[in-house]
Amino acid sequence: MDQTGKKFQEKLHRMKPILFILLLPFALTSQTSFGFVLDGSYNIGHNCYITASDTVGQAPSAANVPECFKFNLNDNSDQINQLTDSSFTFTYPGVYFINMNFIVSKSSNDASMDELFIYGVQNRNKIKQSAEKYQIFNDNSISGVYYNKNYFFASRFSASDTLKLKYFTTTADLQFNTTSADAMKPGIPAVYLQIFKISE
Repeated sequence: MDQTGKKFQEKLHRMKPILFILLLPFALTSQTSFGFVLDGSYNIGHNCYITASDTVGQAPSAANVPECFKFNLNDNSDQINQLTDSSFTFTYPGVYFINMNFIVSKSSNDASMDELFIYGVQNRNKIKQSAEKYQIFNDNSISGVYYNKNYFFASRFSASDTLKLKYFTTTADLQFNTTSADAMKPGIPAVYLQIFKISE
């Protein structure tokens, strides 16, 4: 190697720290695109989620009348907004998982089987594969028994889409109940909802 080549390599070696500083912004920019950060193996998207609760309690106005689940408390959210006490909207598109726990009771002890139906509504359209049926039964000697139930489904939403969770019952005797806090435990909401993004 002649002296010219050797001097060039020495200059390049001395310039490495400067080149690193100059090229760092370009490297970071190339790793960030359309709101996603790439770690080399996996797309980490927007951290979209919301939790909402009904801490008051609610009940159907009549049998076989569709109602919206209502939520009076929204304590955690990011990129999913609560528009009203019963509707939510999405900032970013993707596949979202909807999970809801609720406590339901039957006020009468008529020994008949009552049914509760729940389904999702996206932009005023019923969501396919979102419907679920629950059967609530009390015998002749027991009334006011609480049943803890779970409801969930996954669906794709576009930006600015709205979501409502609706239900109807075959009797007006069913109601969604809260459990009060005491010295031993915190209060339990009548309905607790979680929505979070699981895929692009």
